[in-house]
Amino acid sequence: MSQNKTNENSKMNKPKMAIAYILGAIVLILGIFFIFPMLTNAGAGYSQSSNAASQVASSPASVGLQSLTLSETSKTITIKVQIPCGGHTSLIENEVKKLTGVTGVLATAWNKFQITFDQAKITQEQIVAAEIFKAYPATLVN
Repeated sequence: MSQNKTNENSKMNKPKMAIAYILGAIVLILGIFFIFPMLTNAGAGYSQSSNAASQVASSPASVGLQSLTLSETSKTITIKVQIPCGGHTSLIENEVKKLTGVTGVLATAWNKFQITFDQAKITQEQIVAAEIFKAYPATLVN
């Protein structure tokens, strides 16, 4: 008789265990595909200022001349990058910032970036052809 109760209890626990496994899988999937990318991008620098802008603001005597020069040669483009998730956003930002002539990078979405650069030092074609975009292809949006 005790074996019958044990078999009945194990049969009743099987649906509960299946539900627990399903809920665990859902939590794991949410963590991997949604929560982790959001946490990695929390400090990715969505409001970073460019070095050139901070230099202009720090020297009031020549603000007019420098800002005129910057606006004439400065250009902003938007690119879309084929990255697998938002966790790669900071990688793209850091690599693009290293390019000579790039004065600012801003992630506007997990796979779109606004890049401000000095046209006298680098072209938009050179930016899109950068080494990082060989691994993660990029296309101009505007």
